[in-house]
This record gives sequence, C-alpha cells and structure tokens, in this order.
Amino acid sequence: MLTARPERDPATGGFLHSLTVISDVTARNRAEMALRQAQKLEALGSLTSGVAHDFNNLLMIILGSLQLLARRLPEGDARTARLVDAALEGARRGAA
Repeated sequence: MLTARPERDPATGGFLHSLTVISDVTARNRAEMALRQAQKLEALGSLTSGVAHDFNNLLMIILGSLQLLARRLPEGDARTARLVDAALEGARRGAA
C-alpha cells in the first residue's frame, strides 16, 4: 500500500516535498482471507447442524408412526410386515 501527502511552505503555500509511506499489507490480506474462510466454515457448520437436527426430528416421527403401524398389522400379513420392517430399518440407519 502506498500513501503520499504533500508538505507545503506555511508562508507561501508552495510545494516543499512529499511524505510517502509504503506498507506491506500481504500479511493483513492473508489474515483477512483466513478470517473470511473461517466465517464461511462456521456458517456451513451451523447450517449443517440445523439440517441434521430437523432431519432427525422428521425421522423420529416416521419411526414412531412405523412402530405403531407394525403393532396394528393383522396377523398373517407377512408381506406388509416385511415392508414396514424395511422402512423401520431405513429410518433407523438414517437416524444413526
């Protein structure tokens, strides 16, 4: 970064010289970039956590409903029982 400021003669207002400062801002730019990246990762983590929580809540409803359905199946309905068992197992794996 380069900044310059003219110095003027107090009596005449004429230009005397220029004060110039050169600063290396590479480290600052890298730190700002790292901060932005960390903020992105934090936001992604928060979003992921919220989605996982909502998904788990939905799975609990599904699991509860499937368990109730399994209890109410008529005797001898093996085909439907297999379908309900497969759905329960899938929901359990999703919750895990």
